[in-house]
Amino acid sequence: MREREHSVGYRDEALGWKPSGPAEMCSVLYRYMYSLTLVVDMKPEERKTYLDFGCGTGFGTEIVGAQFEQSFGVDRRLECLEYAERHHGKAGTVYCSGLPNPSKPYDFISMLEVIEHLEVKEAEVLVKTLSSRMSPHGVLH
Repeated sequence: MREREHSVGYRDEALGWKPSGPAEMCSVLYRYMYSLTLVVDMKPEERKTYLDFGCGTGFGTEIVGAQFEQSFGVDRRLECLEYAERHHGKAGTVYCSGLPNPSKPYDFISMLEVIEHLEVKEAEVLVKTLSSRMSPHGVLH
């Protein structure tokens, strides 16, 4: 099947996700827009670092990351990271396959479309790991 690129920042088939229609795409965008409502409640000085764990092709990283000085999109699929870098890369944004900056805490961490794909024990470990990487005023969403 021929691969198609879409203007909203995802590729279907080759990247393993094909939205069933506009409603499904809107539901994903809605989750990132909800993240923004949490971000605007943060003080400007608390918006230094953002981590989008499970960033996929990076469109959500770009949306929320625009509110932060530095953003990190993490995904295990290298083809998604390559796409994210090409289409959503900007100054202050890094896409990678593992947690960057082990000594630097994150002010906002999102893991949308991730935890529901894990076993309970894996989810517990992930939440504990990400929580340990948050700043004292950090938000995990």
